[in-house]
Amino acid sequence: MKFSIIMPVYNTENYLEKSILSVLNQSYTDYELICVNDGSTDGSAHILSAFADKIKLIHNYSNKGPHCVRKVGVQNASGDYILFLDSDDWLECDALKILAKELSNSRPDYIEFGYYMVSANGQKKIWRFSKEDKTKEITDILSSKANFTIWNKCYNANTIKPIYNNLPDFYAVFAEDYYQIVILEYFIKTRKIINTPLYNYRITTGISNIPYFDNIEKIKNIDISLANITQELYSFFTKTNRSEYMQYVRRCFNTIYLEILER
Repeated sequence: MKFSIIMPVYNTENYLEKSILSVLNQSYTDYELICVNDGSTDGSAHILSAFADKIKLIHNYSNKGPHCVRKVGVQNASGDYILFLDSDDWLECDALKILAKELSNSRPDYIEFGYYMVSANGQKKIWRFSKEDKTKEITDILSSKANFTIWNKCYNANTIKPIYNNLPDFYAVFAEDYYQIVILEYFIKTRKIINTPLYNYRITTGISNIPYFDNIEKIKNIDISLANITQELYSFFTKTNRSEYMQYVRRCFNTIYLEILER
């Protein structure tokens, strides 16, 4: 069983090496690491070049955002199962070994696993599954009652490759997880949950994790992202005759806008 780990990279020179090594040092060795450099302007490209003989490297020469990057990664993946790893986070060393064992008994569309939330001082706290996570309906995700992170899951490549091939290309650097998980969940039929934390998530890095939205350029990019995602979800739910789902999207995004204004 082969795993494909897809890593979008954009200006994460301070964290990138640790992220890459967390894959290269896995106790399970049948994998490929696909790194997509999304037009980085810092030292990320130099770090990636140092690992060029150990990773599959794809370059975007302009910043297209993680939505498009993940799609390219999936299209270039050759593994049986696919994971997403943000380039400022890292995997536990036995993550793939544990997943391979879980998948030896069943082949769900995806396995969802626990993760550590890591603070700036390195302190870890285990994220816990909610009741909605365990029963998970698409409305739970749309209303953000259930977790919609894309990176704490291991996906059956045969399930998600055709889905990603049909996703439109558009710019999104914020809430792109929300969009992709909503589309995936619409088609997903089987899932499995394991409580073991396999992923380390930095809660103080990334566009959605900085507590103060005081950067005009950042707010502009968030606004563009939410507008594009709203448009694409409207198009998807109109085509699938489920336009009633848009009420959940609007409520969720209105909450985000209110949070930005309050901060």
